[in-house]
Amino acid sequence: MMEIITFEDAKARGLNYYFEGTPCKRGHVSKRYFNGNKRGSCYECISQNAKDRQQRIYADPEWHEREKEKARKKEAARREIYRDEMNAHRRQRYAEDAEHRERVLKHNSDFIKRTRYYKSETRRKWIEANPEKLKWYGKMWRERHPGKAAYLGYIGRRKRRQAMPDCITDDQKKQIQKLYAKVYRLNKKAGKNKPGQCAYHVDHIVPITHDNFSGLHVPWNLQVITAEENLRKSNKWRD
Repeated sequence: MMEIITFEDAKARGLNYYFEGTPCKRGHVSKRYFNGNKRGSCYECISQNAKDRQQRIYADPEWHEREKEKARKKEAARREIYRDEMNAHRRQRYAEDAEHRERVLKHNSDFIKRTRYYKSETRRKWIEANPEKLKWYGKMWRERHPGKAAYLGYIGRRKRRQAMPDCITDDQKKQIQKLYAKVYRLNKKAGKNKPGQCAYHVDHIVPITHDNFSGLHVPWNLQVITAEENLRKSNKWRD
């Protein structure tokens, strides 16, 4: 016979179960688990429910798929209703709990390394389907990390300088300047002339940052394209 532990005593001691020696509605005399801060089901009921569910799954897989779909829709509806509260709670916990923040960063890093998400087909499809959301995420990131954004901008400028050969002439440099001036005018006309909100970019046809090769920052390797097309292209290269 187990030791009698009341609900209040177990809660005060920080236990995840309690045992009062009384039978549940199905007649089981077993320890019971907390349901949040409320009284939950007994251990025997939970085990029996799990066994019954497994039997239903094996007996009717189609029923199981229907139940999963219903559960997914129900969870999606719940998240839609409480989205702001959930996001605020996650942001607060991320900001205040250092241990949780380290776990999240490690999990994200491991996921990216394991799945190569940034180069995956899934991410490409998401970018094509959500261009406005991608711009918003970029804007929010730059506002939260102004120092890092400025540093990355400097790195980009340095890479362009390094990719410019010494033999380039003054006329060719002026051609490059005209391309950037053209992009400036196009963005100003479109009303999107702030960093991260441009409508047009100067793109390198052969990328200057690639795993296998590096293009040059020269007039014949530059073109003016829309920002959406340039972000979708990234540093990919096809013969």
